[in-house]
Amino acid sequence: MPVEEGADRAARLGALLVSRNALIRREAAEALGHFPLTNPQIPSLIRQYLQNCAWETRVDAAEALRFMLKSTPTVTKEVIPCTHLLASLDLFVLVRDYYPLLSCETELVSRMGSSSFGEERRKFMDEQRRFVDEQLSLQPKAGVSCEPFLTQQDFISYSDSENNAEKKLNLETSTLSLNEEEMYDELDVALHRLCTQLLSDLADSKWEIRHGAALAFAAILSTVPSRLSAELINLTTTRFFQTLALDNFIDFASGRSAVGPVREGVADCIAKLIVAYPSEQFVEAVAKHVFALYAMNDASWNESGFARNAEASKHLWFQRQAALLVLKYHFAGPCYHVKFQQFYALITRSFEDSHDEVSSAALSAVTALFCKENLKQDVAQLLSHIELVIYRFIETACSAARQQQLMDVDTVIVDLLTLLLTWMQSSETRLPPYSVLISLSRLLNPMLVTRCLKIVSVFSMCFSRQLSVEESGGTFEECSMRVLSSLFRVVLFAAPHDTDHLIEACISCAYCVSAQISLLNRLPCALVETFGRWSACLLLDAKCAQIDVVKHNVGEDADCDRLELMCGDEIRALSDMERIDALITRKVHIARFLAPLLSVIHSFPSMIGDQSLSDATELLITPMLGSPAIMHRLGGALLTHSWFSYNWVVDKRESNPPIFLVALLQRMVQSPAVAYDDEKFFFHYMDSAYKEFVTYCRRKGVRANEIEDIENSGGSVDVYARKVFDACLARIKKDDDRVALNSHYENFNNVVATAKAVMTLNMLRVNALLVSALIAAYPQVISESNTLNPFVKPFMELLRCEENLTVTRHVLNSLPILFRMTSLKKPSPHAKMLKQIVTNLTSCGNHFPQDFEL
Repeated sequence: MPVEEGADRAARLGALLVSRNALIRREAAEALGHFPLTNPQIPSLIRQYLQNCAWETRVDAAEALRFMLKSTPTVTKEVIPCTHLLASLDLFVLVRDYYPLLSCETELVSRMGSSSFGEERRKFMDEQRRFVDEQLSLQPKAGVSCEPFLTQQDFISYSDSENNAEKKLNLETSTLSLNEEEMYDELDVALHRLCTQLLSDLADSKWEIRHGAALAFAAILSTVPSRLSAELINLTTTRFFQTLALDNFIDFASGRSAVGPVREGVADCIAKLIVAYPSEQFVEAVAKHVFALYAMNDASWNESGFARNAEASKHLWFQRQAALLVLKYHFAGPCYHVKFQQFYALITRSFEDSHDEVSSAALSAVTALFCKENLKQDVAQLLSHIELVIYRFIETACSAARQQQLMDVDTVIVDLLTLLLTWMQSSETRLPPYSVLISLSRLLNPMLVTRCLKIVSVFSMCFSRQLSVEESGGTFEECSMRVLSSLFRVVLFAAPHDTDHLIEACISCAYCVSAQISLLNRLPCALVETFGRWSACLLLDAKCAQIDVVKHNVGEDADCDRLELMCGDEIRALSDMERIDALITRKVHIARFLAPLLSVIHSFPSMIGDQSLSDATELLITPMLGSPAIMHRLGGALLTHSWFSYNWVVDKRESNPPIFLVALLQRMVQSPAVAYDDEKFFFHYMDSAYKEFVTYCRRKGVRANEIEDIENSGGSVDVYARKVFDACLARIKKDDDRVALNSHYENFNNVVATAKAVMTLNMLRVNALLVSALIAAYPQVISESNTLNPFVKPFMELLRCEENLTVTRHVLNSLPILFRMTSLKKPSPHAKMLKQIVTNLTSCGNHFPQDFEL
């Protein structure tokens, strides 16, 4: 292929590296891997995409380079790196004298520190004020500048601090000289030239360029380390430590787990150096600088005589974190045993570091070890003591001093929980003590989804294993109750959006806890006493779903005395219909959470006074199902259906089945439809709309005593509104006012229509839930019945109206049982059932448009 044609094809493939499609990027990287690095256009093309602003593009550009290097001839030679330049590097002086590497352009860095010592103070302050105005897009000529909030004294203080400190320097980025005569072949020359350019990129002021260079070096060191000369390795390692010591960039925007992407990438490269060049002298030189990075703290900074450089000392945690990142990648590699004792000592000291990010990096490093298999005996022995460290961290996180911090995202806790999960997964016998689980239950916060998922995973793993229990059973009972209470709070108060996976995890964990209670035969008395209060959360009205945390026993502590909204404060921002939909979905989840707990309480052989727990549970639900209030009956139907569905799924055959409740369901299903007392429901739903309409009418002349007489005459809210409308219309003379009044009244009528639609839909939900619950609890009722209409009609009516997929899936989960039982009837009614289903679907506008023409 001609060079020009190959260059054009490579350019077209390179353009695909910026695609949003991961598969396209991957295939483009593999195709680029077939081009030789000796092609003059290829190194510059790869470097161009290594500097791209998109993370995925940089990663795939590095993969393209890796594919290229893999296809090169293998060179088997031992390289002993030089260390003279590396040995002369003083990281303390480097951090003191050089600008940190952040994420802005070189020009901005220079301008921020451009206080020349010979300039007059006034000139310096004017320059700095102009710079601030420019960065904030202010216009001093129009009278809008930073002067109101940045005084002259602010700039004077900064100028004085600059005068008292050494002038900062930019990291050297000049091209390294190469002796091409020492290269083996043309590929070595091309590779060394590329490395020279990448060394400059590692000192660039833009973090994306530094990150891309680190990814490229990782590809080189993992594929062709023997092609690098001893001198280049010396220079490269030195530049790695320079970048690692000066990089202070934190990436919170990309959503990546690596918030220090440059430090992570360079640390990976340094760990690969130890694997590629294991000579003792080189490893010692690398380890010396790792220790030097970790040693940077306030005390060592002052001991070195750098106390006047106070600004640099504020951020020394970056250097300590960088050292631990090197250890993380080193422990994850095949040579983790190299200098293990010394490196592990750094890890253990880091657990007590004053900065959370340093402790978090230490936990990540230990996690890398736990993920490895077949550890050496001495390493495994040291790691066996990490359990106590984990527990101590959890207790510290739960201390009063940290409670305020726990309201924010605490990365240490997330990393700690990851380590705890990894430690538990490595052995089925590893279980944290009950005190640790109780402490973790205090850390559950519905607003922190990531942390909650980690904690719930720990709970699920613990309660799915064989737990021990002492004679009294008190500790297990306290632990299980604390865990269930904290999980129930999450299910109640988690946000309505993007939390389904968290709620499902809590429900699965409730299954594990209830199974463990049955296995150990230890039912917490507090659960029996509290269950009725928890189930009352299902009875709340959709218009005002406020939960009294004390009455419902869902407070975080005993002194908690406040109201909280189901689904959290985010529910306030939703429209009426969105809020109703979110709340019915959450009630389904609440019922599913309570179902295994209700099942274990009902089957537990215990008494409350002269009454068995089985009778007590049935008597708890019976008033809900018999209530004339629609929301009460809906809550009872949800709880009953979830309970019987749970028993069916786990194939639970109770020795004392809820016969009374099943008989009640059978009577309700086969009886005519009941009338509901919906006045309260309508009042709550339309109260604000009615008050708004009445307020408007009063502004238009209707007197307060007239409205009072209308409301005292009796009737429903919509009747009151009609009478107020007539009274107001009689006083209005202008046509525009009549139009406005009609518009307000029409809006109120829309609210009335919505309320009636919600009322009707809830009635259909109750009917379908009762049928589904009866089928799950007593399938033989279908065979015993002369007609299938009472069992099929509620489902079909619900399908015509229901748009909530969660409710639909939940209600219709008994359909397989229905079809299974009807198959036993002679003759089989399936043909008729299918015909009815098709007829209903084709007549439904949601599934089959009415204007469809065949």
